[in-house]
Amino acid sequence: MVATSFWTNVKARPYLATAFVLLTLALALSYRLFIRRITALSGSLSGSNAMRLWPTIQGVCYTICAALPVWLALTAISWLLGHYAEPESTESSFADALSATALVFLPLEILRQLIRPHGIATAHFGWPQLVIKPLGQAVRRFGWIGLTLVFLATFLLLERYVHREISALARIVFATLMIFIASTLWKLLGLKSGVVAGLEATQPDSLLAKLTWIWRPLLIATPIFLAGLSLSGYAYAAGQLTISLYQTIWLAVAASVLQGIAERWLLVSKRRIALRQLKEQVAIKEQAEASGAKAENLDVNQMKLSAIDQQTHRLINAFVIIVLFFGLIWIWGPVLPALSFLDSIVLWQETAPDGTIVSTVALSNVLIALPTLLITFVLVRNTPGLLEALILQRLPLDNAARYAMNTLISYIFAFCGVIVVAGTLGLRWSSVQWLAAGLSVGLGFGLQEVVANFVCGLIVLFEQPIRVGDVVTIDTVTGIVSRIRMRATTVTTYDRQEFVIPNKDLITGRVINWTLSDSVNRSLVRVGVAYGTDTRRVGALLKEICHQTPHILKEPAPIITFDEFGDSTLNFAVRFYLASLDNRFATVNELHNAIAERFAEENIEIAFPQMDVHMKSDSLDIPPN
Repeated sequence: MVATSFWTNVKARPYLATAFVLLTLALALSYRLFIRRITALSGSLSGSNAMRLWPTIQGVCYTICAALPVWLALTAISWLLGHYAEPESTESSFADALSATALVFLPLEILRQLIRPHGIATAHFGWPQLVIKPLGQAVRRFGWIGLTLVFLATFLLLERYVHREISALARIVFATLMIFIASTLWKLLGLKSGVVAGLEATQPDSLLAKLTWIWRPLLIATPIFLAGLSLSGYAYAAGQLTISLYQTIWLAVAASVLQGIAERWLLVSKRRIALRQLKEQVAIKEQAEASGAKAENLDVNQMKLSAIDQQTHRLINAFVIIVLFFGLIWIWGPVLPALSFLDSIVLWQETAPDGTIVSTVALSNVLIALPTLLITFVLVRNTPGLLEALILQRLPLDNAARYAMNTLISYIFAFCGVIVVAGTLGLRWSSVQWLAAGLSVGLGFGLQEVVANFVCGLIVLFEQPIRVGDVVTIDTVTGIVSRIRMRATTVTTYDRQEFVIPNKDLITGRVINWTLSDSVNRSLVRVGVAYGTDTRRVGALLKEICHQTPHILKEPAPIITFDEFGDSTLNFAVRFYLASLDNRFATVNELHNAIAERFAEENIEIAFPQMDVHMKSDSLDIPPN
C-alpha cells in the first residue's frame, strides 16, 4: 500500500521527483571528492594556511555536503509520500516517521564526518582522541539500532490514533528507545574512557568539568524518566519532552563546533599578532642600528600574547555559555509554561502622584537583570583581548593608542550594561533624582578626589602625556608605566616595585617622561685622572672607547669634556646617547669596565682623594727616652 501510494505520487510530479533523484545522485557521486578535499585541507594547515581561517570554513562546508546525500534521499521519499497522503492514514504516518528519522540522521552523519580520521574535529579543532573515540562508537551504535527504533517508535505513536490496539506496543517501543539512548549516553559519558574522561584530562579547570557530577547523571536519567512517563500513559508529553531533549543534545554539539571554530580563529589571530610584533621589533632594531646602536635587546611594549590568549579564551567560553543558556530557554520555554508564573511575583511598583502604576518589577525582571550584569562583567573584563585579536591588529595604531581604545571601550560597555540593568529593574531618572542630589553633596565633600582622579584618568587616555610603556619619573620614583586604570596609574620600578599613583598627580604635578616624543636619552659618566696626565690623550681615549661600546649612538655623537681641576683629580665628563632606556644600566657598566681596562693598558692612573701631611721640626732639644 505504501509503495503503491509512493509510485502514484512520483508519477503525479515527475519533474520534481527527477530533480530530487538528480540532486541526490550528484551529491552521492561527489561524496569521495568532498572527503578528499577535507583530507587535503586538514593536511595543509601549515605555511600560509596557518594564518588563515578560510580552510577551516571550507572544511566545515565540505563536511556538511558529505552528510547530505542519504538525508536528501530520505527527505525526498518522505515528501513525495506524504504530500498527497490522506491525514491520519498509514501513508501519512509512514512519511512522518521517515521524515523524523531523516532529521535525526542528519546531525548524526555530520558528527560522523566531523570526527572521521583527518577530519575537521581532529585537524582543525584539536579534539583529543579520548573524546573522538567514544563519540565514534556512539554514532555507529545509534546509526544502526537507534535510527530503527526512532522510525518504529514514531510510526507506532502516529498510528495509534487510527489503530487504538497498538497503543501499548507504541509505548513499549518508545520506552525501549529511551532505555537504548540512556545506555548509549552512559557509555559515551564514561568516567574512565568516555567524553567526561577526555574533558577532565584536557580541561580539568573548566566549569563544565567541575559540574560533571550534576549534568552527567541528569542527562542519563532523563531518557529513563521519559520511558517511565510513556509507560504510565503520558505518551504525548513524553514525546514532546523527547523532542526537547534531542534538540538540547544537538545544541551542545553545535556549541562545541562553534567553540572549535572560535578556538581556531583565536589560534590564527594569535599567530598574526606574533608575526606583527616580530616585524615591529625588527623595524625598531633596524632603526636603532642605522643610528649607530647595536639593539639586540630592544623590545616593544605590547600586550602580551598570553594575556590576549587568556582573555579571548574566557570570552569565547562565556559566549558559548550564553548561547547555550538562551538556546535552552528557546527549547524548553514552550514545554515549561509554568515559568510564566514569575511575572506574577511583583517585587515593587512605581506609582505616579495620581496613583497610576508607572512600572512594575517582577521576579522575572531580576532573573533577566542578573545574567545581563554577568555578561557586562565578562565583556568589560575580556574585551581588550578580543579587540586586539579581532580589530586593533588590523589598524595602523601604536600600542599606547590601542591600550587607550581598549580602556575607553571597556568603560562604554560598563556604562551601557549598568543602564540596561537599571532599566530592567525599573530604575529611571525620575526615581533616582534623590540619589543624584545626594551624590552631588557627596562629591562636594568626600568624593571629589575620586571624581578628580577618574576625570584625570580620561585626560591621560585622550591627551596621552604618559602612555603604557613610557619611562617616567614622578618625584623620586622612576619606572615604566604598566597600567592606567580608572582611579590610579601603576608604575613598575626597576626593582620590580609597583607604585600606585593617583591620576590627579599626573595631571597637576610635575612628571618627567623620558620617552614621550623620543626614546633617545643621554647618560653621564665621570672619570678622574691623576695630576700630570696628558689630558688630550685622555679625551681621545674616552672618545675611542665610546665608539667601541655597544648601544652608544654615533649620532648624536658622544661629548667628552675636561670639566675641572679637582682637589686630587683632573675631572672628565663623558656624555653619550642611547636609543632607549632598556640598555642604560648595561651600557654604563660596560663603559666603566672598558675605561678601567684601557687606562690600565695605557698606564693612566685613575686618581683617588689623597692628603699630603708635612711635618715642620723646630730647634728643640728632645731628650732621648
